[in-house]
Amino acid sequence: MFDKRLGRQTHFSNKPLARSGGDVNKCNNNGASPIYIAAQKGHADCLNILLAASGADVNKCNNDSVSPIFMATVKGHADCLNILLAAGGDVNKCNNDNVSPIFMATVQGHANCVKILLAAGADPRSSWNGTSALDMARQKNHSECVRVLEAALA
Repeated sequence: MFDKRLGRQTHFSNKPLARSGGDVNKCNNNGASPIYIAAQKGHADCLNILLAASGADVNKCNNDSVSPIFMATVKGHADCLNILLAAGGDVNKCNNDNVSPIFMATVQGHANCVKILLAAGADPRSSWNGTSALDMARQKNHSECVRVLEAALA
């Protein structure tokens, strides 16, 4: 198949990962696994394939302890977030700076991700450096995030 974006011919294998010898947990130099990268790029179809592989680690973080759930949340990829949570991803896993996924969803104004994270058990009282997710939503004028967090805290 010719890939216009790459300007070259590409060849894809439809062999299951387990038979092809691929390691879904192998990381690049930044510590990013294929699952992490698929979550970052919003490739839900790839996530489903990768997570179906034996031994797939849904919580494998990069070198900064950023998890696939955290990255999907930052990018606003709600479909990927749902897939990662369904595969057992840790909804409250913080990065090296102790920032939670729900806090970052609020910073970015991704109310849909805030809703998904709350439904999965995220702590609505999450804070960072003394600023709560709700306070951050107010500071950033993310009114839908404010409404969702206020409802969760009521």
